[in-house]
Amino acid sequence: MSLRSLYRKIPENIRYKYFSPIISPVMEKYLSFKWREKRTCNGPENPDKTFYVIRYRFMGGIFGLMGYYIPQIQYALDKGLIPIIDLQNMPNMYLEDDKFGKENAWEYFFEQPYGFTLKDIEHSKNVILGNAGRISTKKQNLSRIIFDTEEMKRWHNIFSKNIRANDIVKKYCNEQYSKLISDNDVVLGVLSRGTDYINNKPHNHPVQPLPEQIIQKSSEFMQKYGCNKVFLATEDKRIWDAFHTEFGDKLITNDHKLFEDTGKTYLPDVKLERENGKYLAGLEYLATINILSRCPYLVAGNCGGSQAAMYITEGYKDCYIFDLGLYK
Repeated sequence: MSLRSLYRKIPENIRYKYFSPIISPVMEKYLSFKWREKRTCNGPENPDKTFYVIRYRFMGGIFGLMGYYIPQIQYALDKGLIPIIDLQNMPNMYLEDDKFGKENAWEYFFEQPYGFTLKDIEHSKNVILGNAGRISTKKQNLSRIIFDTEEMKRWHNIFSKNIRANDIVKKYCNEQYSKLISDNDVVLGVLSRGTDYINNKPHNHPVQPLPEQIIQKSSEFMQKYGCNKVFLATEDKRIWDAFHTEFGDKLITNDHKLFEDTGKTYLPDVKLERENGKYLAGLEYLATINILSRCPYLVAGNCGGSQAAMYITEGYKDCYIFDLGLYK
């Protein structure tokens, strides 16, 4: 078990009260130096191009990571650099242990923004390794951008121009959508986080609505807009069961694993006992958010997945995002 995993097992209130004031400043200075932006020369190739390798040293789901990648892509483009996303040399929840440093998990799901891969620049003359911390997004309160219409439009433009799912992912997402939704359906999309998020109440992250709160708001939308289906994006079986009790056969979701209770264990640390489990978890999550973004209406808690749905969608007819403050 890693030091990170052991540290996470300490209750957050104790961590922030007793450990963080001592450990955090020292570690942050060390890690900021270790993962600072720096220029390298790998050889003589591509002398007319400068590549910017986007790295991120924090774990998270693909759309949690996207909250860093999108501003970093724009940062690179503003400086005339060619962005390349690195999920090969950075720990992440989609890369099997024996693939670390060998395969880029980003390319399991997406094309590189401008076609160049890490392999393509192994002998390039001008390479900048991006700052792997939060510098490019520190000036932005990421928990608030979902309520900023203009900022969401800006993120939509960056995402739509630079981030493209590969053919396998596009085919899978379309198959999942077609299996659940027909042209005549009026679907309410709902995102409700549970498990690790609710149990740990992560410091400075948006407070999530209780199941009864989001069910009530969903019922209002269903009645107001004549929705005949509700597509639920959740990883928590308890939330799924509560919605099924309320909406019965109107409730739909795509293929993905539901968790009864993860306790204090964060989802990236949960072991999935199935072949290619990490890849499949990513593929299913992408399909979930893709379908959510294609619904005409949305009710959701504020989190990385709902933020993604908001900047991926071409536009909701109406949506409601719970604004309940931040966990202390």
